[in-house]
Amino acid sequence: MRPPKERPDQNPHRRDPNFGAIGRILFVLGFSVLIAAIGPSGHFAEVLSTFLLFCAAITVVGVILKGDKLVAEHLTDWDVSAALIGFGLLARLVARL
Repeated sequence: MRPPKERPDQNPHRRDPNFGAIGRILFVLGFSVLIAAIGPSGHFAEVLSTFLLFCAAITVVGVILKGDKLVAEHLTDWDVSAALIGFGLLARLVARL
């Protein structure tokens, strides 16, 4: 006997549009940490903040060219860029300490 097929409305992970935005944030954070780790020694926080702010700027340009709405019921690329700016500024603050 085969198990019953799963309907799309029974699995909330398939329909949640926030997973894509959270995945992009985590991917950029992980890639930024990797780039900063192979950067010059003693300058991890500076390289991390610079790369995160650079990625945020690229995301903003992409959002403007795509014409996404600023406000939506789910996370948009505007939210991704705001999170990257926040993490970049946090890393810059840590670099100044």
